[in-house]
Amino acid sequence: MKNLKLMLPMLAFILAIGMSFAFVNISDDPSTDYIIRNGVFEPLNLELDCGPGTAPCEVQFEGETQKYQVYDDDNISSPKQGNGSLIIL
Repeated sequence: MKNLKLMLPMLAFILAIGMSFAFVNISDDPSTDYIIRNGVFEPLNLELDCGPGTAPCEVQFEGETQKYQVYDDDNISSPKQGNGSLIIL
């Protein structure tokens, strides 16, 4: 009985630590960049190389005139920066 009183808190502690690593935010995919199209974040399903620099990274889809700013994730506070060249997709 004495061992059980000691083992239960230890098992609960180990389980709590293990469960903290079990949940991952699916929207934070480091291999996907995002744009805002029609007011909604849309994944590009690829990671763009915008080059070094501090200028906003922008893309334009072939056949369209609209330019879109690129974001690292689906958060308005994470704009991707680069050398300022326009990437045509």
